[in-house]
Amino acid sequence: MLRFIAKPASITPIRPTYTEKSFRFHSKYKEENNIDLDEGNSSLCSACNLPIFSTPFKATESGSGYLHDQCSNLPIDLDGNELHPSVEPLKKQPNLHESKCSKCDAVCGNVVYCCRDAECDFQLDVTCALPVKIMHRSHDHRLTVIRCSAGFSCSVCGTEDRPGQSLGWPMHLAYVCSACDYWLHPHCAVLPNAIQHECHRHPLLLNYDYRSWRRKCAICKDQVSNWGFYSCAVCYYHVHIMCAVKDDQRFEPVPVKEALESRVPQLLHLPVPDEYTSIIRYLAKCNSFTSDDVVQHQHPLTLHHDYPIHNDDDEIDDDDDDVHRLPKCNGCVQFISPPFYTCSQCPKLFLHDCCARLPPVLPHDVKLNRRESSSVVVTKTTCCRRLINGFTISSSFKPNVDIMCGLMPGSITHAAHAKTHLLRSLYVVNISSTTQKCRCCNRFLSGQSYRCSTCRNFNIHGTCASLPATVRHVYDRHPLELITAPPPHVQSQMETICDACEEGLDSTQWYYGCTECEQAFHVDCVPCLDQLSLIKYEIAEVRVAYHKCPLTLVRGHMVHGRKCGRCGEGYRGHRNSLAFACFKCYFSIHVTCFETLSELFDDSTMMTLSLQDL
Repeated sequence: MLRFIAKPASITPIRPTYTEKSFRFHSKYKEENNIDLDEGNSSLCSACNLPIFSTPFKATESGSGYLHDQCSNLPIDLDGNELHPSVEPLKKQPNLHESKCSKCDAVCGNVVYCCRDAECDFQLDVTCALPVKIMHRSHDHRLTVIRCSAGFSCSVCGTEDRPGQSLGWPMHLAYVCSACDYWLHPHCAVLPNAIQHECHRHPLLLNYDYRSWRRKCAICKDQVSNWGFYSCAVCYYHVHIMCAVKDDQRFEPVPVKEALESRVPQLLHLPVPDEYTSIIRYLAKCNSFTSDDVVQHQHPLTLHHDYPIHNDDDEIDDDDDDVHRLPKCNGCVQFISPPFYTCSQCPKLFLHDCCARLPPVLPHDVKLNRRESSSVVVTKTTCCRRLINGFTISSSFKPNVDIMCGLMPGSITHAAHAKTHLLRSLYVVNISSTTQKCRCCNRFLSGQSYRCSTCRNFNIHGTCASLPATVRHVYDRHPLELITAPPPHVQSQMETICDACEEGLDSTQWYYGCTECEQAFHVDCVPCLDQLSLIKYEIAEVRVAYHKCPLTLVRGHMVHGRKCGRCGEGYRGHRNSLAFACFKCYFSIHVTCFETLSELFDDSTMMTLSLQDL
């Protein structure tokens, strides 16, 4: 009997918008939590009275408050303080009467350390008694809370703070990482996470990133060289923190959830519901980069607004291989969905309306490379390293990229992560230059990828982020649901077996499963998502001198058990290989045995078209 991986409960429940059961989530990470950004700023620790921020936390016993992980495990006794020399240690007790701390003269939290002498009223709050350390999304390390009398320059806003200016604190408060010489104002730590500014049509999100001299503030025109700034999620628009919030009349705070879900309609929220949902259509509609002109074709194209897409009640015949023969778009090589174009004289030609209207030159001087409907040219993409015979795009630093990867936006959100955490794109040219791994496949980042600007330890490939919430498989009559695995440091105590390849599933990787049938599948074992999913088969017919019938390009598993008609050998790695076959005569040949190989395939694929050598 198949056993599914037990998933720990989430700190905050996350629900996808399109279905109530599409995912199983795990949201408690090693160093940070997935709490809503605004809630993290406004929720205070019951012990130290400081915001929770991104620090791992626990609920109080009554359930009415929160405690930092450190504050939930405070020592009972504390050695004497320099302000109160004593042999007897200070004793921890609740601050029932809200009395002031003897050091900072403020009421800070519900826990204090008091002198054991009943006649002595000396007591310290948690922040004055212990080095409290919190996680803030502006920095990779924990920040120590200190009180000091000297001013300092904040690493986030770039301005100097002076004693007495810190939100009314009697004694100056600061968050410090001594190892990095990183200082943070307490009021900068609770800045609005999203604002609506009169200078820009979209909400501006508070962002913390590596310093870059290439950014310029849209208001003062100077370089943005600090760690913190406000930026737009869909436009290349950046503003200094002080330029954005110094005038209360020019902006208003906006809840992050509202900003991402309703005020930025161009923002892509992943995953899409199923394998028939075109991400390119959504991006084209929201960003308006398609033209009114349809791609030029030798014959007239017909626009269809309806098409019988496979539904849950349909039966899939594995023997006839119906899944691989479902119509695919010649452009993006995704399953076709209406509206789309066809040609009455080219029966294998299908084009999504958005793919048919892609202009020759896309934004940022990206060029579109179209394939003819009769072409069988196969190339390997430089982004996700997959074989493709559909449309590709190229630029000066991104040659031969499939249009799905190439048109992915600069910012996305994903339902497997916190809804208010924005994932921003980065392009990894050299895989050896990064130590970050993808949360989905647990491989090193490469090509088009995304990094959470809040958690910093959530990274995902663009291709993994675009995995649909549900897919169909010939081995199961129900739609399979995407199961998001826990982080790599969380080890599963149960083993799950893939029902396609019968090999074990890595507990740190995402997979597809059906709870009703108790089945599970590797992502690469789902035909519409594997390494050869960007190949459109039987797109054209070719001929060889030693066989009278035309041959078509097929997956290797369709000729499994046969022998090559030219060399007489079988097909190794048949599931992840390509071949030419004749369905009438039970004839097939290796791709590498084809006489005119150099005319049909690029140099990057001439050696072999098997995953074993990719």
